[in-house]
Amino acid sequence: MNYHSQAHWDGVHSVESPTGGAAAAAVLDSVVRVLSPLPRDATVVDVACGDGALLRALPGPLIRIGLDLAPTALHKAWTTTPTTFLQADAARLPLGANTTDAVTLLSSWWALPTPERMVVEAARVLRPGGRLLIHTWDAPTTCRMITLGAATLARVIPSLIRPADHRGPFDDSTEEITTATTRAGLTTPTRHPFSWSWPIASTDAYLTELANLAPTAYATYATAPDRTRVTAQRLLTALLARLVDEGTGTLGLTWHLSIATKPS
Repeated sequence: MNYHSQAHWDGVHSVESPTGGAAAAAVLDSVVRVLSPLPRDATVVDVACGDGALLRALPGPLIRIGLDLAPTALHKAWTTTPTTFLQADAARLPLGANTTDAVTLLSSWWALPTPERMVVEAARVLRPGGRLLIHTWDAPTTCRMITLGAATLARVIPSLIRPADHRGPFDDSTEEITTATTRAGLTTPTRHPFSWSWPIASTDAYLTELANLAPTAYATYATAPDRTRVTAQRLLTALLARLVDEGTGTLGLTWHLSIATKPS
């Protein structure tokens, strides 16, 4: 899989998947809390916005702009969120200098071919005092809400096994983000950790959560042959039941929000 390509994300977003999910909502809530309060009529730009979930979650009278490389993602966003969405490369933001109050990037640092270029562009478009927020996952061991399902699906769908030389969602480093932001003229990021736990429930409920946390894994599962999907569901059901029998009642999820500011 080429996670850097428009074709890949077009394919992911073309799949009908369950919306919502308590875990994804917890992540969005953490972003809203860290960004608050925003000035009235502030301009917020969400890079790699997907279906626009963050822009819908942000409260107050704001100017919301969503950018994404994939037209299928933008089509979903347009149908659910009355705001501005533009097809754009994260390395070339179609915005003027000093025009935005906040730029956000959720769960996508690892998927950008040149994330440092996105930071340079964010620094350019931010007003003095504006903030760049980057969301990243913690280690795989603290994100079993994602890794349990991804690893189980990969047992029956080999294409989900990521080559060793490909970056993944847990390969983002604090040092890399700090280097990129400071080189772009922003402040050293402040890092905010968050944790959340999901009470183990049904397989269908888990797949809804996974669809909103790991869209590539879910889309690959959803488009697999019926027999493969049934096998995957049986494996997940057995695994969730075993965890409950062993006294593990929850699956955890840990993430970080890094905030860098453009000096005034």
